[in-house]
Amino acid sequence: MPIIPTNGLKEISKDFSNIINNTNLITPYNPDYDEGNGASIKSIEFLKKILKEKYRYGELFNQVKLKKEIVKLNRRN
Repeated sequence: MPIIPTNGLKEISKDFSNIINNTNLITPYNPDYDEGNGASIKSIEFLKKILKEKYRYGELFNQVKLKKEIVKLNRRN
């Protein structure tokens, strides 16, 4: 079940919209504002933990790729 904010429904492709509207294959979940806001805050906090303790969470993502991405982020900052 894809999570698609209500405002995001206008951004999906015509094909994807057609599948949603004319089949029972995909039923998007549309969180309300408070739920979406809370999920965003939790995601940001989790990402901060990952960046702070990068090697502890490396296996979640493929440690080699994660290390490369962290190096890229550090170079930007």
